[in-house]
Amino acid sequence: MLEIKNCAFSYQDVPIFEDISFQLNDGDRHTIVGPSGVGKSTFLKLIMGTLTPQSGDILIAGKSVIHPFKAPHQRPVTLISQEDTLFPHLTVAQNLMFGAPKKTSDVLNRWLEALELTPLATRYPSELSGGEAQRVMLGRALIYAPAIILMDEPFKALDATLKLTLIDRFKTLFKDVEQTVLTVTHDASVATALGGHVYRLDDGRLERR
Repeated sequence: MLEIKNCAFSYQDVPIFEDISFQLNDGDRHTIVGPSGVGKSTFLKLIMGTLTPQSGDILIAGKSVIHPFKAPHQRPVTLISQEDTLFPHLTVAQNLMFGAPKKTSDVLNRWLEALELTPLATRYPSELSGGEAQRVMLGRALIYAPAIILMDEPFKALDATLKLTLIDRFKTLFKDVEQTVLTVTHDASVATALGGHVYRLDDGRLERR
């Protein structure tokens, strides 16, 4: 599903990655852990297409997105981050259905129920807790049905109890839809709770733990 081949990337002549490779198969749910500042978010931006490697290649579903270059909107990838990316002027239901291939009431109701958001359907993002907002962002990503979901520190702002509850819900939903997911985090406990293979990124090297 995702293959990164010998990619190098430097920022203002400072090498971040010199020769990094990685593979994510269809249905895999893996996590990359590492301290702040080692390039975890940069790694995701290379996959998304908001940054371009100086050398190497990135393939999604067997096709290069570097040669020729494909812009972010041309890649079957979506990102869930620690930042609230919901549209403030849209309700929970409207945010969920934004970009949905099939905008039907049956699809909306099914996902509202799966995410336990039915009572919140008419609320606006400013009326949601951190955990509720994360569930809406996840639902919007799943409804859009990308090939790969990338998660960048999605639980960072949550307390420990809510974090574990939300991780359990995410894992169930990902398993139900057989979604391919790559998460990056500085929190080893999050990596353990998410399951799947865990990789450590440090000093420009990516190694399986």
